[in-house]
Amino acid sequence: SAVIGKASDSKNHAVVIEQGLSFVEGLAVDWIHNTLYWSDSGFKTLSVATMDGRRRKLFDSGLQEPRAIVVDPIAGWLYWSDWGEPAKIEKAGMNGANRHAIVTHDIQWPNGIALDLANRRLYWVDSKLHTLSSVDMSGQDRVTVLASYSDLLHPFSIAVFEDKVYWTDGEEEAIFSMNKFTGSGRRVLAENLHSPQDIVVVHPLAQPSGSHTPHHSRHEGSGCEYLCLPAPKVDAALPLFSCACADNSHLNPDGKTCSAAPQPDSNTTTPHVEGGGLVLKNGVYETLNISCQSSLSTEKPFDISLTRAQATGNRGWLEAWLSTEAPSIATNAESEGGSASTVVGVLIPLAILAMVCVAGFYLWRNWKLRNTKSMNFDNPVYRKTTEDDDFALDHNASLGPSVGHVYP
Repeated sequence: SAVIGKASDSKNHAVVIEQGLSFVEGLAVDWIHNTLYWSDSGFKTLSVATMDGRRRKLFDSGLQEPRAIVVDPIAGWLYWSDWGEPAKIEKAGMNGANRHAIVTHDIQWPNGIALDLANRRLYWVDSKLHTLSSVDMSGQDRVTVLASYSDLLHPFSIAVFEDKVYWTDGEEEAIFSMNKFTGSGRRVLAENLHSPQDIVVVHPLAQPSGSHTPHHSRHEGSGCEYLCLPAPKVDAALPLFSCACADNSHLNPDGKTCSAAPQPDSNTTTPHVEGGGLVLKNGVYETLNISCQSSLSTEKPFDISLTRAQATGNRGWLEAWLSTEAPSIATNAESEGGSASTVVGVLIPLAILAMVCVAGFYLWRNWKLRNTKSMNFDNPVYRKTTEDDDFALDHNASLGPSVGHVYP
């Protein structure tokens, strides 16, 4: 099974996440807040975890083939590519808020993505279009750096550092570099590799300390029981962090502690908050302005299955009709049962009678066709049934084949 591990050197490995993984495609490290973000194309999820294994899913909907993932912890943003239909590149706050797509056009198989934090740009390679492109952090000012089948045969992962872009190629099994502004100066850095996957540049310029952001100790001392996640910095007046809980649990009113999610019933409101929670600002917890959905149900639910109706014919159609019409037929369980029985008692004989009529019509038509013969001449059509005397048509060779044809 898949695992996510960490190592201080090649001989010292430790497992961070060993359960609940299917096919991990991309992995990113928040070097400021010491958290991990990853994409799972098997479960179609994006998740976050601390280095000691506390985790939660940020997104489990709207993902088809999530691939590469990168983080900008200074600004509080998360970026990822998706191979789905349609393909796209999306961004969201590192706490799951403010999700939106930034690249949706002229994109097919976005593989690797990388951030140029110094110049505030995002780069990606498209292995179907054989292109290297970039946009600013909001998805504007798009530039195609290189479009070449021979130079970008099957690019997989990329990294950006100073004036160079580096990438792995699965077809050529090598690592390359070139100028990130012009697409020139392509060089082979390593070759004869076996399925090179990811590539990362580790340098203080590539992972700046973010001295103008809140110190890491404030994040650790936030008071969040489970997870404290950075919020996107879209406005100086907005909060800096969100407390979050594990999957299948919710944040308590104190904005810090977590409780097991209650089992929903038909008379209670069950809110769903994507990347939800409260936020910490100057020691005070405030509600983060994110999208919430809530549903209140007081009526008895009715199951409607079109697949079942189509598979079981008239009876399935009748069951589906009863399911959709039941709320208007009865208001309690007893009247529902009596009304349904009445409807069934009326409809079934009508359905049987209709089927008998249809079957009788088809039998009569087939008998009529079998006992009818017709002769086609130049002008008239003569029809005679075999109930009368037998008949014969003499063919006169002098008339030629154009006189007529005999049809069965």
